[in-house]
Amino acid sequence: MVSGDGGSKVHHKWEQGVNEFSHFIDGLTYPSDLEADPFVGSGTTGVAAKRLNRRFIGADEDEASVNTTLARLAQKPDPTEI
Repeated sequence: MVSGDGGSKVHHKWEQGVNEFSHFIDGLTYPSDLEADPFVGSGTTGVAAKRLNRRFIGADEDEASVNTTLARLAQKPDPTEI
C-alpha cells in the first residue's frame, strides 16, 4: 500500500501525486534509467523521474498535455515533492 497526498488536479483532470509516483520509480528503477510514459497527461511521471535522477521520454496526442509537461519539467523541483 502506498500512502500519499493525492493529485492536486491543478495541471490535468486526471493528475496524480508526484510523491506516489516517486515511490514506485525509486523502488523499481535505478538512477539514470529511462522512464517512458506514452500518455503524459500532466507530466507527473516525468517530474518524479527528473527528481530521482532518471531519464524521461513521454508522448501524448494532446498538445496541451505535452506543453504542460514541458513547462513542469522546466521548473525547479519542489523539495516537498520527492
